[in-house]
Amino acid sequence: MLEGVTGSQTSIDIKNGSTDALTAAEGIELLDSKPANYLRTDGLTVTQDLLQKYPEVDAIFAANAESALGAAEAIRQSGRTGIKIATLNMSDEAARAVVDGILTVVMDDVPYQVGQSCIEAARRYLINGETLPAEIMLDGVLVDSDSVQPYVEKYNLK
Repeated sequence: MLEGVTGSQTSIDIKNGSTDALTAAEGIELLDSKPANYLRTDGLTVTQDLLQKYPEVDAIFAANAESALGAAEAIRQSGRTGIKIATLNMSDEAARAVVDGILTVVMDDVPYQVGQSCIEAARRYLINGETLPAEIMLDGVLVDSDSVQPYVEKYNLK
């Protein structure tokens, strides 16, 4: 697993949630987990080190698309094939990488809707005085080669 920034609460939460899900999943072994700081360059170097350390790797989970794209480059440079990459945070480059078969799956955590919902909740609370639920949950969108077309259109990819 390629983590985010050490000590960042978002990174801690993603790492803990991912680790819990991976360890609970039958047939999956988490080999290692290292910070890649949400950076492509760190994703590259950390993955290079992990690929040298582990002769058999089936998949890599990266805490964001930038580090996932770095991992993809490390895999390409190593000459290894068949390693799947899953990540968070959709972008135009991540969508292109899904189209090109470089990234296997991206969870779009819908940041536009997060921003929109935050402002709407603040307006309802601060201006209207409404009591809001303790949690307002938004569904992410799982994007793979079968469901990437809306992102191809959104980002005007050719």
